Amino acid sequence: MTSYECFQGAARIESLAQEMYAGLAEKFTESPYLRQLFAQLSAEEGQHALRIWLLARHQGRSPWAAEAVAGISGSLGDMAAEIASMKADFSRPEQVADPGEVLRRIVDMERRFGLIHAERLAQSADPEVAALFSVLAEQDARHRALIEGAGTRTGR
Repeated sequence: MTSYECFQGAARIESLAQEMYAGLAEKFTESPYLRQLFAQLSAEEGQHALRIWLLARHQGRSPWAAEAVAGISGSLGDMAAEIASMKADFSRPEQVADPGEVLRRIVDMERRFGLIHAERLAQSADPEVAALFSVLAEQDARHRALIEGAGTRTGR
């Protein structure tokens, strides 16, 4: 895997998150608060994907150490699989989504993703790449706080 492919993987994860949150916004139409929260998170994940694509255009051909690419590649693959699985679980039409369970799973996911952004991706040798993923790690933490607040607000 190349550095450019790492960026592609990272952008794909953000796009999957955008789709998952958009689906949840549609699923929770009876809860205006959750619907708005998930719509907001969807929009933010879309912005994250765009920022990563822009960075890929400028930095994606820069060489990274093979060890760094290998570690990042594994993390990205795990993240993509997890979010695709959650997206599938949440989009089943026959399943009534329990807001508390959805919020718990998303908080756990955002926590893990924030750690991966901070520990793996933000430690890139390139300062511009490190800065972007440090910001994304901070945004993951903010997302987690918003979602935890939603659980408190909805009594979950």
